Amino acid sequence: MHAAVVSWAKRLLACGVIVGALAYIPYRLYGSEGWIAYRMLREQEEDLARKIYEMRRENLEKAREVRRLRDDPAAIEDVARDDLGLIKPGELVIKVEGVGP
Repeated sequence: MHAAVVSWAKRLLACGVIVGALAYIPYRLYGSEGWIAYRMLREQEEDLARKIYEMRRENLEKAREVRRLRDDPAAIEDVARDDLGLIKPGELVIKVEGVGP
């Protein structure tokens, strides 16, 4: 009789360990530090890396533009004409509106 009780106790203990392991897996998957949270953080990291890359590229473009404006008088003239709408003395500006198909 004693051997049967020990055998059943071992079986119950093994079942308890299995149930505990099966309950632990979803907790690790869906918990605040689980796999799903890890994937979300990984996606955020990739998104931030893309944004950082884009900002660095824009900064390089701006630095090139600043160097061009410092060194090239024609670049300053282009900005004055295009962005500020300035003209040279003696030039005539003709605006044409409504042209097109």
